[in-house]
Amino acid sequence: MQNFFKKIIELLFPNQCLSCGQLIGQEGAFCNECWQKLQFITDPKCKICSHPFEFQVEDALICAQCCAKKPSYDKAVSIFAYNHLIKKIVGDFKYRDTTYLAKKFARILFNHSSDLINNADLIVPVPLHKKRLRKRKFNQALLLAQELSKIWTLK
Repeated sequence: MQNFFKKIIELLFPNQCLSCGQLIGQEGAFCNECWQKLQFITDPKCKICSHPFEFQVEDALICAQCCAKKPSYDKAVSIFAYNHLIKKIVGDFKYRDTTYLAKKFARILFNHSSDLINNADLIVPVPLHKKRLRKRKFNQALLLAQELSKIWTLK
């Protein structure tokens, strides 16, 4: 019976690629063409800010920016390079009231950084200034943290 309702929901609300809007499988986030355009950040990268390097010099690399001025955080994780495709999707999430993207972003983030997330003590969103919160009507970091914590507690 549950599969029947799932099929009806899939028919009424088909899943679309986050980038181009093409219809895709229910579990996916991107069509094959857009998936190929994503630029994943992999090692070697800065151990603090995840800035990608072109080649490996030593085990624990830190980029020039982090060396010049250490950030106020210990580690940031970036899964994708911030190209035109990611810029559009993040912009949609932050400014166009597409809050449903929080669930998809949380799943992508968990799938690519589960080892780091599972070793965390807390998931804490960055607060949004009250003027921006009034303008947007939601804090995208809070929505993402809430969805990520749902996945995290399941594991």
